[in-house]
Amino acid sequence: MFERFTDRARRVVVLAQEEARMLNHNYIGTEHILL
Repeated sequence: MFERFTDRARRVVVLAQEEARMLNHNYIGTEHILL
């Protein structure tokens, strides 16, 4: 799925994942992407 994303978009998803993990959330929501 991610192979269709640009490098920049993939980086956003990775950073959102890290934010969600730091907040002990088991999902990635818009609030994580906007951070």
